[in-house]
Amino acid sequence: GREHRDAGIDRMMSVGMHQKIFSAAAVMVLKGDIVVHRAFYGRNKFGEGSKSIDDKSLFDLASLTKPLGSGLLALLLAGRGALDIRSHLSQFGEPFRHEKFKHITVDMLLDHTAGFPALWGLWESLEKSSENTKIGTRAILPTYHKQFCEIALATEPGKVTCYSDVGFLALGWVLEAALGKSLDVALRERILVPMELDRALFFVPLDDAKFRKLLAARVFVATEECSRRGLLQGEVHDPEAWAMGGVAGHAGMFGTLDGVWRLV
Repeated sequence: GREHRDAGIDRMMSVGMHQKIFSAAAVMVLKGDIVVHRAFYGRNKFGEGSKSIDDKSLFDLASLTKPLGSGLLALLLAGRGALDIRSHLSQFGEPFRHEKFKHITVDMLLDHTAGFPALWGLWESLEKSSENTKIGTRAILPTYHKQFCEIALATEPGKVTCYSDVGFLALGWVLEAALGKSLDVALRERILVPMELDRALFFVPLDDAKFRKLLAARVFVATEECSRRGLLQGEVHDPEAWAMGGVAGHAGMFGTLDGVWRLV
């Protein structure tokens, strides 16, 4: 149908693109059930070879992976009795062998009170280690699990709220342990396929060449020119999720504007 447009939002988007803050944007505003603004702006990257974006264009959803991916899957399982969010992390196997995980429950991960630091930064040390050939694939996960046992808590569990990538990274592993399959597959099977959203929302596993080939015709919006990998386009921006092979509980999902809206 006809796009609904608000002139003030159009101006803000024009300024953002003119200042090269972003090359493209997809914006939707609702008041109740009424769409008051829905529009697509710009091109999928700066410079030569760029393409105009539309309602099929895909964005790196970054930390929206927390509520739309791992968080939603955890609540679905909890609602169906397949996951007790009062369970201690020590019940979920390899990454959680240390004594400290007996004092952290799944619900603490969900509300950011588990005591983990906001960020980890393990990817940087792994890049400089003998493990660097495994970075960007699931083969690095045993190393991540081993290192996770050594991670120092920033605060006592259950006492302080600290928005944490690390907590949701751990939640992804809890879900994988509970379901016996990788997070991207579990989310697709349990939520995205039943809602017919699997083409609009998904993870991009970096070591799945067949899946990435299927995505070659899709338009991905670039996130930034990165010192790590050059222009990031169709590859997760978050460095920890990237190091883990593109699938993580805290970041890694890509999606269209309408896919996000329908899921929400």
